[in-house]
Amino acid sequence: LFHNPLYFEDFALERYGHTYPDFIQPFVSVGKAGAQFIGLPYQMALAHPCNREFTLGYLVPGDCNPRLLYQVPLDLRSAAVAGAAYTGIIFLFP
Repeated sequence: LFHNPLYFEDFALERYGHTYPDFIQPFVSVGKAGAQFIGLPYQMALAHPCNREFTLGYLVPGDCNPRLLYQVPLDLRSAAVAGAAYTGIIFLFP
């Protein structure tokens, strides 16, 4: 089984159930979704929308799920594409 890239996925919350306290979690989720929306051109350059992604390699149910810190992979080509997209958006809406 495969799926296309999920650009607005929160791995720690949705896959492993790692949450913050109840009154903080909504703000963390909205902040993360906002940051992912702003970084969407970069994410789309990293993982093309037609790519096939497989869930193999993720932790399976029953395993110990350690709390991990996920980082954005750095890629010069994706940064150039995102910069061009942001520049185009600025020129489109002055």
